[in-house]
Amino acid sequence: PSGSGSWCQARIDNFTNLKNVIAEIKGLEPVLTLPDRPDLLAANSNPAIRTRVKCDGTTAYVIAYNASNATQQVSFRFTDAPRAVSSMRRGAPVAFRETGFSDSLNAYDAQVYKIDLAGPVRRGPTLPLNPRR
Repeated sequence: PSGSGSWCQARIDNFTNLKNVIAEIKGLEPVLTLPDRPDLLAANSNPAIRTRVKCDGTTAYVIAYNASNATQQVSFRFTDAPRAVSSMRRGAPVAFRETGFSDSLNAYDAQVYKIDLAGPVRRGPTLPLNPRR
């Protein structure tokens, strides 16, 4: 910085990134407030990928986070076959087979998957707000 109070390009870029993250989180607010439903996810093939499952009764959302410093491959399997799967960030369908799908997450990346369920899901067990997952 020159001392004139102006921002350097790196600071402008960081501020722009922060605004984008805040907007993305704000857009996810309706999903984040849904009840937790870990019982809908039968398997996660990679322990480096942390998940939280939310459900409104007909649509489930898998919030997946890569907690490692390397790109990770992961496969998710559900208790019931989904009707459709899409990535909310990419805005694109995700190919699935039978009851699951696979994807890769970059280092420290997060992804939210929208899973259209075949029918209404019966109410599952309630969990504490901060489960150790």
